[in-house]
Amino acid sequence: MGTTGQALRAGRPQLIVPHGFDQPDHAARMVQRGVGRTVSRFRYRADSVARELSALLRTPSYAEKAASLGQQVRSENGVAATCDAIAELFANGTL
Repeated sequence: MGTTGQALRAGRPQLIVPHGFDQPDHAARMVQRGVGRTVSRFRYRADSVARELSALLRTPSYAEKAASLGQQVRSENGVAATCDAIAELFANGTL
């Protein structure tokens, strides 16, 4: 997930400016989880960015949820989980 994934892993709340492809979906998921806010790239101006950053910094739940989710992400072993899933697909004849 690129920068979104890195911010998640770091346990930091994020201000996301989605541009295209999978970015709007990732941004929506971060907003839904309460770890980020978004600014449309078409509305990216100093006043809107300042307002959203202020909300991120003044609302403790963003930092709390981001820290909690970051801990969860850091505790996962994505490579091992992926290898196990692929091995299971081979074992079941699905792949």
